[in-house]
Amino acid sequence: MLFPFNLRLSILPLLAPRRTETPKPSGLAATPCGFYGVSGVAMNPLFKLSPLAFAVTLALLPDAQAADYVLTNGQETFNSDRLIDGAIDVNATDGNTSTLTINSGATVTSEGGSIVGQASRTGVNMAQANVVVEGAGSRWVVPRTSFVLGNTIVVGGVGQGDLNVRNGGQVSVRDLDLGEVNGSRSNAFSNAQLLVSGQNSLVDAVNIEAGGVFVYRSSITANDGGKINSQQVDIDSVVNLSGAGTRWDNSGAFRNRNNLTLDNGAVLTTDSLLLGSAIIGRSNQVSISGQGTRLAAQSMTLGTSDSRTYLTLSDG
Repeated sequence: MLFPFNLRLSILPLLAPRRTETPKPSGLAATPCGFYGVSGVAMNPLFKLSPLAFAVTLALLPDAQAADYVLTNGQETFNSDRLIDGAIDVNATDGNTSTLTINSGATVTSEGGSIVGQASRTGVNMAQANVVVEGAGSRWVVPRTSFVLGNTIVVGGVGQGDLNVRNGGQVSVRDLDLGEVNGSRSNAFSNAQLLVSGQNSLVDAVNIEAGGVFVYRSSITANDGGKINSQQVDIDSVVNLSGAGTRWDNSGAFRNRNNLTLDNGAVLTTDSLLLGSAIIGRSNQVSISGQGTRLAAQSMTLGTSDSRTYLTLSDG
């Protein structure tokens, strides 16, 4: 069935049953244990640290790095715990690829980070920056503070960047930005991608944003049991959720100005949902298919005054 929508639905009973359970706080794990500070006391799974606590822990840890970690046009692997008193910046230029891999159960803690390939105006000499967090117990943690700076991971920036969380890897950050959200230097060749794949793989963020002053290409994919937890979402991304156990749970507003696909048992839950288009006059597609696939929202708006959103339901 194909339905063109350009109206507001206060409740969509078949797709969005009203939730009565008390929302559970998001976190990196179901239990508060698993990551320990220097004192040996289990930290909150949200990894909220005061600036003083973060500084004291940094001073006591022998392998702490008291500066930004910068990787340009190279390949590096962190396979043991590392605490960085600064940001992780993975950069690529002039057609090169730069990749940082966190694996073997390592917990890497930093004050934000960026995964940015050099911008290209012609599509020639495209540069690609990547961060891969993979394997059970492997984590990239950005402690959440009240400061404006040091709480953000930027993927893509003005160029090309990928954040790949797979096979049980986990990322925790306050703000996750795909694209050059607050800038104007991106172009048609700029691209940001987030992939969350595999059981126990998790991206946990307060705010997820994607887009830019101009049209920006970005995609968010979760499959094979990968999970995303968030509180607010404002994106222009192509979103694909696929497979049993795959979930995106958002406790606040979820706004997307691009296509959304749920299939094969994937679940998206949110308080409010607004699906429209980033381009005036362009129609978007929402596809929900397969047994157990579910889209649940307390309120839903499909389409805007200058665009339409088509909803397709199929195969259960």
